[in-house]
Amino acid sequence: MPTKKRTRASHPKVRTGCHTCKARRVKCDEQRPSCEKCINTGRKCEGYKNNREWIVVVAPQRPVTDGFEDDRSRRHFDYFRTQAVYELSWFFDDDHWPKLVLQESHSSAAVRHAVIALACSHEDFKNNARTAAQAPQYAYAAQHYSKAIKNLIKETSDAAQESRLRALMCGLLFISLETVRGNNAAALHHLDGCLKIVKEAQAQLGMTSLDHDCLECAAHLFRDIIPMCARLDIQASIMLGRQQQNDTTIPECSESANDVGTDMYLEPNFRSSFEALQCLYWLGDRVHDLVGGLAPLHSARPDAWMERLMLEGQFLHWERAIQPLLAASENTHEFDKFLVMRIHHRTMMTLLESSFDDTERLLDNYQWAFEDIIKFAAELQEDPQGTDDESSNDSDSYLTADSLAVNSARSQSSRTSTPLSSPRLNVSGRKTGRPVFVLDAGIIFSLYWTALKCRDGPTRRRAISLLESSKQDGSSIGPIQAAIAKRIVEIEEEQPYEQDPISEKLKRAEDVLGYARVHNVNTDIMREKQTARVMILKRVEGVEEGCQSVEWIPLFREQLLTTPHLDFNRAIVTAIVKVIMVICKSMIPNEKSLLALQKQYRKDWSDEMAGVSPTLFILFDILLQ
Repeated sequence: MPTKKRTRASHPKVRTGCHTCKARRVKCDEQRPSCEKCINTGRKCEGYKNNREWIVVVAPQRPVTDGFEDDRSRRHFDYFRTQAVYELSWFFDDDHWPKLVLQESHSSAAVRHAVIALACSHEDFKNNARTAAQAPQYAYAAQHYSKAIKNLIKETSDAAQESRLRALMCGLLFISLETVRGNNAAALHHLDGCLKIVKEAQAQLGMTSLDHDCLECAAHLFRDIIPMCARLDIQASIMLGRQQQNDTTIPECSESANDVGTDMYLEPNFRSSFEALQCLYWLGDRVHDLVGGLAPLHSARPDAWMERLMLEGQFLHWERAIQPLLAASENTHEFDKFLVMRIHHRTMMTLLESSFDDTERLLDNYQWAFEDIIKFAAELQEDPQGTDDESSNDSDSYLTADSLAVNSARSQSSRTSTPLSSPRLNVSGRKTGRPVFVLDAGIIFSLYWTALKCRDGPTRRRAISLLESSKQDGSSIGPIQAAIAKRIVEIEEEQPYEQDPISEKLKRAEDVLGYARVHNVNTDIMREKQTARVMILKRVEGVEEGCQSVEWIPLFREQLLTTPHLDFNRAIVTAIVKVIMVICKSMIPNEKSLLALQKQYRKDWSDEMAGVSPTLFILFDILLQ
């Protein structure tokens, strides 16, 4: 019987054994690095074939984003980048602050949202939106304001210098935003928070000068942020009557600038405009401390009078110290800085003098200082396209340091001074366009101070005219301050205000009697109702008690009444009121009833009626004639 041929069962061919076992056609146990079968038989294991294949894997690409939620936020950021950021730091901070904010906005969501919120409010303000109801972007700004605060809480959870820098940066942006909106209380709240952070940073680093630290964040803090916070602190104290944070360290002057404060007979020199600014605000801080600590003048401490004399000398030497820098100004923007500083310098000098005068007459001898303020402010506001001929007409309008000392000495001796002249610097290439809002104090408060304290009729009217053409510096709004100043002029001159009165009605300082002079003015401005509550204080023999009066002053009334559609003059308004007078007299039985109605109306005057009350008061006054 034939036998069947045996065949091996089919198996898949093994391709993973070592080269030696595959050549012998035996099964490899595939041990590594050498198989056991080769080792046990004394053979050399030739290794294994590399069967691994390289696979190229492309990582998924993340979508490129700039951090903005939509095109609208991107547009507002671009507006801030190209316009608003440079206006906020117009006078004193060069390019440091804009660069710092723009760089940080790309890495910090808190700063980015704060920038967008401020850009919306700034644009609304630029378009003359005086109230929230008139601001079309108010709600959108509020959304980003809220997001900025939420992100800031997350980003500042530690006490690192970077967190402090970011918190202070957002704080300054918040201050700007609230100030643009007219919410001074909220702006001061943010300022207090910034000053607390400044104090903590200074305590930790153990320094107050710019030259002691090389860390980047600390350098930004001391070069850009802390000086700005210190200036805002002093400005808020002087302009808003706020108590200054005395435990907050004002940045120290450099050695050369400090010469102004150590020896009033030295000839100090400043290395930069920043040093001059730093020293000026150091002097301003001393003035504020002295003025704030004064008791009634008849019992003022003797050392206060000595401090006053020292400060007067230091102010004169500050003016002398800036002359080399003033002569070396290479561009118009640098020259503008010195104009603003000199305006503040004159303002601080007259503020110091007014605090030691209980008759309101001492400042009549500082007419030269008020004229300086007017001239410097007019130079800042002049048309950039003005011709050289027009500029040259004012070649004798500036005081040298020596003439300043002469005028100051004459003021102390109670003699009317005539400003000496010096050739005006020839500055070309004026910067086009003026800012609509500046966070730092610019010229508005000084013009307002001049309109209140200079009793020379033409000078104070020029100050009011410049106020009306100004926008906003910090918390001071030009047209609002002008409206208040006009009312003070009416009270002191005891006649209706006229911008260009005839010569018989124009009063000089000697014509404004002591009993009519206003010593102090406290205001509560309500933009929503476009009115200001003004408390007017007068002195009788150096005492203010019993000499207070409160008035409501309508704001922006002139702008409303001078539009092309409402070109009403005083005669037309008077005629309309007289028609109403006839109607009212027929309804009210007698003069006694009318007086009672007026008295009751004044007593029940509420905030809701503030907007129409001035008109009704005019009506009552005409009815009683």
